[in-house]
Amino acid sequence: MISIKKEDNIFVIGCSSVGAYIGTELSSMGYSVTIIDKSKSALDMLPESYSGFKSVGDGTDYDFLDREGIRKADIVIISTDDDNVNCYIAQYLKLILNIPVVITRIYDEEKAIILKESKVKIIYTTKVIAKEFFNTLSDALIEQEIKEEGISKK
Repeated sequence: MISIKKEDNIFVIGCSSVGAYIGTELSSMGYSVTIIDKSKSALDMLPESYSGFKSVGDGTDYDFLDREGIRKADIVIISTDDDNVNCYIAQYLKLILNIPVVITRIYDEEKAIILKESKVKIIYTTKVIAKEFFNTLSDALIEQEIKEEGISKK
């Protein structure tokens, strides 16, 4: 379990819909958040409720990350749409910079093999979504069975 303190310095690399949502929620809860993305237009799409910092730049550029203060990060969430980029950034932050908590999203489980021993927390996006669909479907099937049982008992 990850413990988050209000004074933690949190970075989100990748302002996809997931990164934007996480960053916005954390900033609205009072956490210090910096969202980094290569695309200024992605950062411009953040809602007005986002109160954190925004930075246009490449999350794979070590010098850029240093200028942004990544070495002072307590938590980094990597949410680009590219598994290779996510793995690359996660390895650098965890294994080279020793960032305490690094969380990344990965679509293809095979690509996460290189992170296996790194202590990077991995969110398998496809599994999470599939599980949510299955849970919804299961709930619907249970409701259907209950309705059918109720009808047959009458």
